[in-house]
Amino acid sequence: MVNTVGTSNLDWWSIARDNEVNEIVLSHSFGDEMNLTFRNDIEKSKQIELDQWRHRPFGERLDETLARTIDHCSDSDAEKERPDNRDTDFVFDEFCNFGLV
Repeated sequence: MVNTVGTSNLDWWSIARDNEVNEIVLSHSFGDEMNLTFRNDIEKSKQIELDQWRHRPFGERLDETLARTIDHCSDSDAEKERPDNRDTDFVFDEFCNFGLV
């Protein structure tokens, strides 16, 4: 059985930009253990509905905004060119320039 464990996502940015790593393990027993762990995670998880997500507490939203801001300030200029960051670059750059993070 072929198993892969790691931090990378199956997208271009994980491969080209991020410092991600995966390990491939050839083992039936390891695969069985991974399947059991996954099933346990599913049993302990809860579904979040869109309306619930939209109305999550202010503290969670603030934490998310601060994390994105800090992450953006630590990115190189080339990494800021990602299309999904275009609308927010100005705001985040202002936070970085004024030392707010």
